[in-house]
Amino acid sequence: CGSSVESSLKPTRIISFGDAFSDVGNAAGGNKYTVNDGTVNNWTQEVAADYGLTLAPSSTGGLGYAQGNARITITPDAAGGTATPVTQQIDAFLASNSFQPNDLVLINGGISDIVYQWEQTYVAGGNTAASQAQMTANITQAANDLGAQVKRLVNAGAKHVIVVGPYNVSVSPWATAIGQGQVAGTTLANNLLSNTTVQFNDALLLSIANLGANVL
Repeated sequence: CGSSVESSLKPTRIISFGDAFSDVGNAAGGNKYTVNDGTVNNWTQEVAADYGLTLAPSSTGGLGYAQGNARITITPDAAGGTATPVTQQIDAFLASNSFQPNDLVLINGGISDIVYQWEQTYVAGGNTAASQAQMTANITQAANDLGAQVKRLVNAGAKHVIVVGPYNVSVSPWATAIGQGQVAGTTLANNLLSNTTVQFNDALLLSIANLGANVL
């Protein structure tokens, strides 16, 4: 609780993997999943800018590998397409690159897996207790898969890794559009999508609990 600095990292490169939350322009037309007026950065670009660095999409030779709708290990993606999963994004980086001591690696995932499992497992399964249980099991597996990729990054030499799980998807425009948005005046515990997000993040945190020397 003191004011001393434990470490002072000055990254030489920012590298990112993930889904639409981190996509810096791998989408069709080079667009990001935010306001595209040339002045708005997403969070990965803001982190890079804080260090005086830039982050360009891998489709143009940069180190931003995240793709909108990408799931962690599996296709089809959340929109039924072929966005490259996080595992394959890491494959692509390691095929032609290696981690340097002052790299800062950003990785996110889970939003697309929750969307997919909600639509293709829970709803397609009839919104039953059984389909909910299967969705929960699949979401837990996806979280463990993301944790395994974080371990893979560390084992491959990444010294500084920031992991971001899904935000509470019950407050997303998607949840509102399907009638599952968080209702004002109710607790988050009463919302199934909110609970699903918590389940993912809890499983993810457990899977990377021993990586504190390299991972935030």
